[in-house]
Amino acid sequence: MKHTCEMRRRDASLEIWSILAFMRLSTSSMLVFPLQRQAIVVVKTKSRLPSSLRCTPHRPVSGLLFRLWRLQLQLELSTQRSVQLYLSFAPISRKYSPFYSDVLCRPTISYGAPSLGVSMSLLVSSELRKEPLPETDGTLHQSRVKPRSKFLRPSSNYADAVQWDSEQVVYSGKEEDAVKHKLDRMILPLVALGTIFNQLVQNVSNNRRWTVALGVFYALFVFTQLPSNVLLRRIGANRLYFLAMSLWGLCTVLTAFARGYSSLILLRIFLGLGQGTYSGILYYLTFWYKRDELAKRYALAASFSLPGSIGGLLAFGLVRIHTAHLSGWQILVIAEGVPTILLAFTILLFLPSYPYSAWFLSPRERAIAHARLQRDQRPQATGGPPTWDAVKAVLRDLNAWLLLLAYSTQNVGVVSMTYFIPTIINRLGFSPLTTQGLTAAPYATALLANFLITSNSDRTRQRGLHAMSASLLAFTGYIVLIFTRNMPVRVSTACGYFALFLVVVGNTAVSSLLFAWMANTLAPTSKRGVGTAFILASNIISIASPQIYFDPEDNFRKGFAIAASCAALSCLSSATLRVRLSRLNDRNTALCAALAPETVKQAEELQLGEIADTDARYRFTL
Repeated sequence: MKHTCEMRRRDASLEIWSILAFMRLSTSSMLVFPLQRQAIVVVKTKSRLPSSLRCTPHRPVSGLLFRLWRLQLQLELSTQRSVQLYLSFAPISRKYSPFYSDVLCRPTISYGAPSLGVSMSLLVSSELRKEPLPETDGTLHQSRVKPRSKFLRPSSNYADAVQWDSEQVVYSGKEEDAVKHKLDRMILPLVALGTIFNQLVQNVSNNRRWTVALGVFYALFVFTQLPSNVLLRRIGANRLYFLAMSLWGLCTVLTAFARGYSSLILLRIFLGLGQGTYSGILYYLTFWYKRDELAKRYALAASFSLPGSIGGLLAFGLVRIHTAHLSGWQILVIAEGVPTILLAFTILLFLPSYPYSAWFLSPRERAIAHARLQRDQRPQATGGPPTWDAVKAVLRDLNAWLLLLAYSTQNVGVVSMTYFIPTIINRLGFSPLTTQGLTAAPYATALLANFLITSNSDRTRQRGLHAMSASLLAFTGYIVLIFTRNMPVRVSTACGYFALFLVVVGNTAVSSLLFAWMANTLAPTSKRGVGTAFILASNIISIASPQIYFDPEDNFRKGFAIAASCAALSCLSSATLRVRLSRLNDRNTALCAALAPETVKQAEELQLGEIADTDARYRFTL
């Protein structure tokens, strides 16, 4: 069934004179639009479109590109001034305002063989744009829209304005560095503090036989991964993490006054919900940093090793304190829970959700913050929330499964050492109090080493080689621990303690590198959000990880052997993924080489949406 509609524009200013009438079409219906000169097609839909697919009077009609969302559209250019658009979709009506409408048509054309998978965004005709683009200072559209308070839901109107400014802003490398340093000073400290308290609370159960409680915690921790990433897009980071941190901080404080096993289980359930929600912070960082900046920021923000250092020092100092009403361990958990609640309010007030809502940036800096990402990843202004299509794409992607295997196997060593490192140090011949103090040194060393390793990974744009090297470092540490008991006592103690440094440094570095690698491998934004949850869901293995040290009479040799095998498997998975991505890059290069250079250049200049990792133009970080 064909419907024909002719569009004309009344003037070249901000108003749309005519609009396509509402039609109900089946997915197989076809629309044909003979477009006259200076015309624009607008389709109304009930569902909310991403901000990059909406137009408002704040942007001149003559400066709009036709856009396509969830449509397969073939564009046929003729030598005449008219253009025919062939569409296949099912639009649904929505209350229409002539001054605010949804643009749904984005012409694309496939050059060469369709099997190449290269989709090009294209201006229908240069005659459709008579007016020049607005000024390039990055403030034009933002000056016409008033931003909302940080306490309210982010404004889609202001998001549109920032995105349009980011498409036109011109800036220097010095300005970009200044914006990046502002982001580092405001975002990373808040995120790092939240992660530190997150890990500290998990460390409360060190050396306690709370296996079932630990299992309940990790089950809920894993369950919240995908919902938290969806909510992150819906309600904003500051509100979501305020709720999460308040919940786990309150549960931590109440743990000090829990009476009975059932109370403990109930508190661990809510603790898992709160801490699992906060794990989406790794996905949140992809809203702010380019692909070659993520590894170092993950290491700094996540601070995987610092909680163990602080936890050991806190336990060393606080467990010996006793009062008439509280024992040392109760004082310890209260000291960890109360600051968490205070930090939750700080995050609510000061943590921005998106670049367009960054209160500490000027309008021009907001445009630059978004533009630097747009020109690196080509994301949407507010990003696409995780969808079922993204879930299916992740489940079908071998790259995601290899990342999952590498992370989950390495996580066996991370979790098991977190809970048993004090016991292992104690068995090297140190007293319990000295053990708590000595626990801090490996984690403090790992913090510095992690920063150096991830910084070099960002500088060289190499993820796989660094991840493999870190896994081998942990593997070496486990092997040394297996054979220390065959050495003289002094040598055994020194070598065993040194091996713990290797294990902790290797395991913490792999965690940061794999998450950065995931962000470089999975695209677009919606798939990346699902991929983050998918990989973090492997934390379910943490329920069984502490059980590998089941034979203390054998000096935990069997546990060390299992952990060493897991580290080796993680290294092998990283190597396999690197080889696979290298071959995919070679294939994509060959496919693009088959296209005319002008075609590829035009696609890069006019591409507005994100490039999926299945596109022939996508290049994976090795």
